[in-house]
Amino acid sequence: MNIKIEAAILLMERLCGFKISGMQKEAGEMLRELTVVLMEVLPEIIRCYESPEFEAVKEDGEYWVNQLARIVEAIESGDDFKLIDVLHYETVENLRLFAEMVEKV
Repeated sequence: MNIKIEAAILLMERLCGFKISGMQKEAGEMLRELTVVLMEVLPEIIRCYESPEFEAVKEDGEYWVNQLARIVEAIESGDDFKLIDVLHYETVENLRLFAEMVEKV
């Protein structure tokens, strides 16, 4: 798995754990780190769908554009449960699936 994707997944899992545990200071620090990683990872993922190897699934790249908007919306909402839902139950799993897909190409 791509090291940046692994880092993003790890940070999302830790952030969600801190939120669930009520560790807001630690969650804030983790969110800052995650933001930096996502600013690198998501544009790279979106660009992958523009390459010839991904022609068959090119439209799937739109998911990541929309998911980025969902992540920003969840962060800005201040709703911890919404953030956990978007990060843990949506984004983490789809990052894993993307990484598997890339390894097969």
